[in-house]
Amino acid sequence: MNDIDESFIRIDSTVLRRTSIHDMSFILISSTLAAAAVVILLKLHGTRNIDVTSFILKYVIVPSKIFIILTKLRVTELLRPKSVVRVKTANNFVFTTIPYNLTLSNRILEFEVRDSDVFVVTYPKSGTTWMQEIVWLICHNADIEASKQLALSTRSPYLESVDVGEHLGFQALENWPTDSIRIMKVHRPHEILPHGVSVEKRGRIIYVARNPKDVCVSYFHFHDMTFSLPKAGTWDEFLTKFSNGDVSVGDWFDFTLKYWKESQENPDKIYFTTYEALSQDLPAQVRALAKFLGKDLRDEQVEAIASHCTFASMKENRSVNYEKMADIAAFDFSKTKFMRKGRVGDWKNYFTVNQTAAFDELFERRMKGAGLNMQFEI
Repeated sequence: MNDIDESFIRIDSTVLRRTSIHDMSFILISSTLAAAAVVILLKLHGTRNIDVTSFILKYVIVPSKIFIILTKLRVTELLRPKSVVRVKTANNFVFTTIPYNLTLSNRILEFEVRDSDVFVVTYPKSGTTWMQEIVWLICHNADIEASKQLALSTRSPYLESVDVGEHLGFQALENWPTDSIRIMKVHRPHEILPHGVSVEKRGRIIYVARNPKDVCVSYFHFHDMTFSLPKAGTWDEFLTKFSNGDVSVGDWFDFTLKYWKESQENPDKIYFTTYEALSQDLPAQVRALAKFLGKDLRDEQVEAIASHCTFASMKENRSVNYEKMADIAAFDFSKTKFMRKGRVGDWKNYFTVNQTAAFDELFERRMKGAGLNMQFEI
């Protein structure tokens, strides 16, 4: 354990020198006791569970740098959920998720939707961050410099998360200024979106689909870097889980086809595009998105957004790549980057011949008659 005793632990600009195992253990125990005390006090005052969670993260977990310490001690695996869970929501939809997401599960159904709201929805690892940045810039006159000043997670909160630091979520969206557009990230099936958007058709949805082979590969690596998800296992094991829908947010086919169907029935409310289309002609997609959102952009603004939102640019942009949020995000960046490759067709480096044939058969069977074509390489 000497490599830990004698190491430097870098936390932004702060350097904790020669932090010992004893010191780290003291921090962990103290933080646990503090969190327990906070829970008791807040619950006695009738505070909502989501606000209790947010308070603990903001005032106990983040200041103590627990995530960074656990990563350094190589014990983050202890925090991983053992498996996904299937829960029935208040509207009787069975949702596959992780235990950490249960706090907000039903409350999101009643989230008050505004007509100006924009929901950026994807199955995980399908270009969510990419689309959030594009949409934010379209809605803010291509102000590139302004986008660099604040983290994307501050400008475009995650509806299914609680607030913590720059990573804004449900509470921030509840209290968002009424004269300002809310652009929010969502990884939920259409059936359990807020009633205001799924039933009353308020707001607008932008859905990005990505070919499921590349999604599977990217999701496999993402499981390795974040301890908020169950262990991926081997590639063969994860492919089986993914094909069976035994991963967080569930079955790719059910998830994607529902949004595809809704977009065909409500094209003025749902803009459906693909990761591959964005990769092939980003300026054309920016123009189409601007039209859908009712925004007029000059040619130079379109080009500025397209240039700023290339994968190479996004990967190095600290306002969107999550690297400056290591102390509040359950990510181990030593495993892989949040933005890894961004290529279309990387699945060919993972799928065997037999796996390709089996997945192709699954794809043809599940997509039959849907009218949705996906590109697996370009």
